[in-house]
Amino acid sequence: MNIVILEGRLTNDPEVRENTNGTKVANFKIAVDRYNSATKKRDADFINVTAFAYRAAFIEKWFHKGDPIQIQGSLKTGSYTNKDGKKVYTTEVWVSEAQFCLTRKQGASAGESSDVQDDDFFTKLAKQAEAPDDDFIKIPDDVDDSGLPFN
Repeated sequence: MNIVILEGRLTNDPEVRENTNGTKVANFKIAVDRYNSATKKRDADFINVTAFAYRAAFIEKWFHKGDPIQIQGSLKTGSYTNKDGKKVYTTEVWVSEAQFCLTRKQGASAGESSDVQDDDFFTKLAKQAEAPDDDFIKIPDDVDDSGLPFN
C-alpha cells in the first residue's frame, strides 16, 4: 500500500500552473522535522509535493511560505535525463488530502503562553462548546475563526 502522511511547513509559496487540459497543478516543498539520533538534534527533510485540481486551488488560496500543512498522498517516483546526459531520479508526494495544522502559538488563546499543547486547546474548546440538538458543535465566541475558509 502506497500511503504517505506528512506534517511540515511550506518552504516557499506554491507554484501553480495549468496543464494542457486546464487542470491546476501546484508544486511546492515542505520541510518535515526529523530527529537525528547521531547528533541528538532535529534535522529537516525537504519533500517535493504535487497537488492537482481542486486540491491545488485550495493550497494556492490558503497556504503560503512558512505555513504548517498536513498532507496525505502517495509516493511517485520517476527519472529523466538532464542536459549533461546523466539520469536523475525523482521522488515526490502526490496529494490526495491537505489540511490545516495548528502550531502551538496558534492554538494558545489570548492571555495564555504560547507553550500550551495543541491537545489542551482542543480539550478546552470541547469543554466550552454547548451541545446543540443537531450534530454540530457551537464554536465559543472567544475562538478566532478569521483564518477559516468558511467564514
